[in-house]
Amino acid sequence: MDNSAKDNKNIHVLAFCSELVKRGIFETVEVNFLMVGHTHEDVDALFSKVSARKIYKDVLTLPALMAEIWESEAMHQVPMLLEEVADYKSYVGGFLDKLEGHSKPIGLRFSMANNVPIYKFQSKVDGPWMPEDGHSFWRKRNGQFIFPDGEPSALPLPSTHPRLGEVSPFINNLITFLKNTYKDETSEGYRKYKPVVSYWEK
Repeated sequence: MDNSAKDNKNIHVLAFCSELVKRGIFETVEVNFLMVGHTHEDVDALFSKVSARKIYKDVLTLPALMAEIWESEAMHQVPMLLEEVADYKSYVGGFLDKLEGHSKPIGLRFSMANNVPIYKFQSKVDGPWMPEDGHSFWRKRNGQFIFPDGEPSALPLPSTHPRLGEVSPFINNLITFLKNTYKDETSEGYRKYKPVVSYWEK
């Protein structure tokens, strides 16, 4: 994974890894992070192929972008439009203690020890997994570790977009521009961009 606390190297992603072993889905989960100073990962190279495909095209809707990904020979991926995600942050919110000392290690390994999910860290590629007994960031109640029950609730994806207010004006400007530019219903431009306007107005 990319070594970013905002996206990957944070307590919620790591709690998910820990819960995978707690639930018995895996015996061990190992997460490795790219070292500081890396340039591009494989996934960056793949998405650059999509960028190259659409450099001379107008890709103005999400279905059009998904079609470009589908048709890119380098990707070999099936694009999906997610409408909801698991609200995992709320699900584990009251069960986690602070996670400290995780910014420098390049690897974390999650496993079970004495019926408790623990993690160990690795400071360099060929280094040992430390500490020997492991750590746990799950909270205790009356001396016993506590864990969430059931499943995370669904969270509609639009409400998870923290910058929706910044994006909406640009979409409105695009709609206004297309309406003002292509008014002749018999023109090729009107036929081309009318579906775009309808899509974003909806």
